[in-house]
Amino acid sequence: MKTIKEISKQIPLYLVIGGKEIWSPIDVSKWFSVETILNGKVSDAISFFIGFSTIVAVALIIFSGYTFITAAGDPDKIEKAQKGITAAIVGMIIVFIASALVKLVMGLITNTGV
Repeated sequence: MKTIKEISKQIPLYLVIGGKEIWSPIDVSKWFSVETILNGKVSDAISFFIGFSTIVAVALIIFSGYTFITAAGDPDKIEKAQKGITAAIVGMIIVFIASALVKLVMGLITNTGV
């Protein structure tokens, strides 16, 4: 099985000079690699989405808590608030499990472990 470095070395680089394509066997493995992309951009995106979803969940919990406090015994508002809190907690559990799975797969792809 070929490694990522072997595959990336086989990527040809085409240059167009004067309207003619010129093939140049430049080693592009120094420019980028899957490890660099996964540990850089993908990792940053995952961190952003985890932070964003945490902020949304906390806002939903605060809003649902406020709705619960101001329900004044109204069963519909109490039920709505309880569903909102439950949805926020379940959503955060799903986000953290998904992020753990993505980090596991990224570790397996880059051979760095978890």
